[in-house]
Amino acid sequence: MRKNAARAIAAAVVNHTKMGLDYKIDCKIGIIFERINGVIKFDELIDFHKSIFSDSKYNKSYSIFSDIRDSVFELSESEKEALFNVLSLSNPDNQRCAFLTDTPKEVVSSELIKITMQHFSSINIKTFSTKDAAFSWLNIDINYTIDFD
Repeated sequence: MRKNAARAIAAAVVNHTKMGLDYKIDCKIGIIFERINGVIKFDELIDFHKSIFSDSKYNKSYSIFSDIRDSVFELSESEKEALFNVLSLSNPDNQRCAFLTDTPKEVVSSELIKITMQHFSSINIKTFSTKDAAFSWLNIDINYTIDFD
């Protein structure tokens, strides 16, 4: 039975990485780093955030740095609303979220998220085109290296 559980965990890790969704929680500086790239569907995004929320290091007061470069969100309007409802339950007031983008389409996606989240939460969301600017706004040393391995 343990072998089956180990295989299931290994398969989930491989699948998780294949989707282009990854995260790291740094408790020392109180930040959640997300890396989201590729074509992302609703179920994948919900499962991804559920895994973050259930992580033993997760703290809802931590700020979020979300790198959405090279991402395409394939979500219907009803899926977007459902996603925002889920996210708003985990986000306390005054939490900060920085989106890192590099294309106009990604900027539009992050700004739509920002506008919609204002209806569900008081999370403070900003969009950035450079990591240094996002880190500065989040009060992270610009020399900090994110290691997803």
